Amino acid sequence: MELNHFIISAINANERRHNVSLAFHKLGLEPNFFSAIMGNQLTKEEMAHYVDDGGILTLGEIGCALSHLSIYKKFLQTNEKYIFVFEDDVELRDDFPQLALPMAEFIGNQKKGAVLLLYKAKAHTRRIQSIGQSSVHILQSLAGSAAHGYVINRIAAENILKAQTPLAFEIDAWALYYKLLYLDIFCLDQNVVFLNQELANASLIDAVDKRHTRSPRDIKKIKDCSFQRLLRRYSWKKRAFVEYKRLERHINTLFYNEDY
Repeated sequence: MELNHFIISAINANERRHNVSLAFHKLGLEPNFFSAIMGNQLTKEEMAHYVDDGGILTLGEIGCALSHLSIYKKFLQTNEKYIFVFEDDVELRDDFPQLALPMAEFIGNQKKGAVLLLYKAKAHTRRIQSIGQSSVHILQSLAGSAAHGYVINRIAAENILKAQTPLAFEIDAWALYYKLLYLDIFCLDQNVVFLNQELANASLIDAVDKRHTRSPRDIKKIKDCSFQRLLRRYSWKKRAFVEYKRLERHINTLFYNEDY
C-alpha cells in the first residue's frame, strides 16, 4: 500500500527505526523516514533565526517542532492534498491500512485547514461520521495534544508554518491553532495509532536537554504574549471574529460529549 507519510526519527536511533520498520512492514507499508532535526546541534545563529519562544521550549521540543515544520515544507512542494506524520515511538493498529485512505480523503477534502489526530483526544468532542464500514468514528474536537500520529491538509500546514515562523510554541499546540482559526481539529473515538510509552520515555530527540524549571505562570504569560502577537496580524474584523469563535467554543463545551 502507498501511504503519503513521514516518520520522524533521529538518524542514529537504529533500534527505534528497526522497531517501527517492522511494525510498518507487518501491515504492508514501506516506512519513509525523515531525519529529525536535533535541537542541541543548532548553532546560535540558527537558533536566533528559527526560534523566538521566550525561552520556554527545551532543545528537544525545538528540534521536534522544526522537524514537523520541515515536513510541512516538503509536503507543500508536492501536489498532495494530505500527509500523514508519525514519530518513531508509534505502533499501528492492525486495520490501519484499511482506515488510512478514508481518513486521508476526509482531511484532504476539507475546505478549511484541518488535522485529524489518529487517537482519541482528551477534549470535548462530537461525532461526525464513521470510517467506511468500520466501528471507528471521526470526532470534531475543541482541543488536542500530542503529535505522534496525525494526518494534515495543505491549508493547515501553510497556516502552522506562518504561525511558527519563527518558532514560538510546541508543535502540538492544536488548541492554539484552533483559537487563531488556522485549522479545525478532528480525532478518533478509538486509537488506531498508539504511543509506545517505553520508547517515548527513551527519546533521543527529547534527551538532548533537561526540561526548564520555569513556573507555569511565567510560561503562560510568555505564550499569551506570543498569541497576542499573532492576533495582531489580523484586521480588526478578523480579531472580532476570533473573539466570536472563542465564545462559540465556550458554548459548544456545554453540548459536545467527552465519551461515547
